[in-house]
Amino acid sequence: MKTKNYFMFLAIISILGILISGYLTYDHYNDTGFCLSTEEDSCSKVTQSEYSHIFSIPIALFGLVAYLLIFIFAIMHLSGNIKKSRRLFNIFIVYAFLALGYSIFLFYISLFVFGTICMFCFSLYVLNFLIFLATIFKIKHYRKYRTF
Repeated sequence: MKTKNYFMFLAIISILGILISGYLTYDHYNDTGFCLSTEEDSCSKVTQSEYSHIFSIPIALFGLVAYLLIFIFAIMHLSGNIKKSRRLFNIFIVYAFLALGYSIFLFYISLFVFGTICMFCFSLYVLNFLIFLATIFKIKHYRKYRTF
């Protein structure tokens, strides 16, 4: 995957992540009850649970900040404000692995502890998986061509 395509993909994915995690943050504080599930209150079970926050901060807010940072870095890279940087790429590698691991943990909690899936949360798990896959392809490209 070429660098421009990689960062364009990250920018698009991060916009989706910003919208979804922004809504989930709003829902955490306001308990709107709006959910894309056939099961009543499946999102509220998840967004209002003891697993939905760390140190009283909603995990959706952490996600919102992370997606905002990814968007900023991707746009800065695409606009040429950041040179091709191995350090920046290493940040995305670490993020991709951590986000995927945490998404798997939260998916497990949703499915086996609550017995339900919040479709908004699941969408973020999919976005994190896509970031992970794109990063893996980018690693393979780097190893093969030694270029970003």
